[in-house]
Amino acid sequence: MPNVFKKSKVALLLMFVPIFAILLTQFIIKVSSHEKPKNLEQCWALLELHLQPDELEEVKSTDKNELVKFHFTIGRYIKRHWIVKGDAELLEFFDSAGIESKDAKMAIIIDTFWRHLNDKPIDVEERIQHYRNLQP
Repeated sequence: MPNVFKKSKVALLLMFVPIFAILLTQFIIKVSSHEKPKNLEQCWALLELHLQPDELEEVKSTDKNELVKFHFTIGRYIKRHWIVKGDAELLEFFDSAGIESKDAKMAIIIDTFWRHLNDKPIDVEERIQHYRNLQP
């Protein structure tokens, strides 16, 4: 095979490797950013994985009575990707506990995540009862 053809193949290969790498990276980001947790522990793990360090610190340092400020930020993502289009197992957990409101489900995830970050007791039953009582 002439040397010119070998160089052309190498040049062609080198041209497609970066394109493939970019496409693969975009695919990985898209898949990982829409993982569906099956339980509260997986919710916390995914939040810790995907939130920036300053965002984690903000959640951790927020007073527990001010967690509502995350309703339209982290909460919106949780609601859209984990509750509306969520995993059946996570949704069944909330449904079997009598939590019907999407906002209450989201609030339980944020509330228990805050407790997890701050090494506070996570009494899931107590949290569920609290939010169940707030539902209309």
